[in-house]
Amino acid sequence: MNHGWSAAGLLLIGSALVVPLVVYRLAVSEVGPGWPARYRACWAGGLGVLGVGVLLPGHGFTHQVLSHLLVGMVAPLLLALGRPVRLALRALPVARARTLVRLLRSLPLRTLGNPAIAALLNVGALWLLWTTPYADHPLVHVHMLLAGYLFTAAILGTHPRPAGFRFRAAVLVAASAGHGILAKYLYARSPGAEPGALLLYYGGDAVDLVLAVLFCRAWFRTLSPRRSAVPATGRRSCGSPPAPRSPSCR
Repeated sequence: MNHGWSAAGLLLIGSALVVPLVVYRLAVSEVGPGWPARYRACWAGGLGVLGVGVLLPGHGFTHQVLSHLLVGMVAPLLLALGRPVRLALRALPVARARTLVRLLRSLPLRTLGNPAIAALLNVGALWLLWTTPYADHPLVHVHMLLAGYLFTAAILGTHPRPAGFRFRAAVLVAASAGHGILAKYLYARSPGAEPGALLLYYGGDAVDLVLAVLFCRAWFRTLSPRRSAVPATGRRSCGSPPAPRSPSCR
């Protein structure tokens, strides 16, 4: 996507990057020093990667693929790791936070946040974009970012009421496979697209691997308390059979 950005266009892009950063920092100031620095770094890094991907000079299919990897995969992953929804729920007053929760749990957003729907919007739309004449449209950046964020957030479960881990794991595997099949299809169909198709294949796998590691770590953390609740001897520390909690069992 080779766009000759005008001064107004550059100003618009700069505002689109600076405003979310400022709003995020204001929300952090409301929460206090307890907000982890790694979340702030991920949010700032995601916006930086997004800016590079949008303003990346070049043209041709390889340039499109590199832009997709940055805007549609790396930036959404970093932005989702910034935990913007969790930050908003902690920074907003109670009444507004409850309103936000109700909005996130509304049918349209729950549908978009379903991992299968998010994967279809993310990977499925790439098939349409790169098999039709519309891959060079400027709005493709917007689609890649939003669809990539929805998919990443759905897999990591960063929004209220995430889907089950097994379902998310199945969707992640299917989406990764669909991404790889698309790369192979483009490699075989267009003789001049080999470098871009290889970049799409291996670059997409690299980002998906990072996402899979983060997903598995989150899954393991939910299992650890259950595993540590029963000692290695297989007996309960406060006696067996189970009984209501009492002060002696704390």
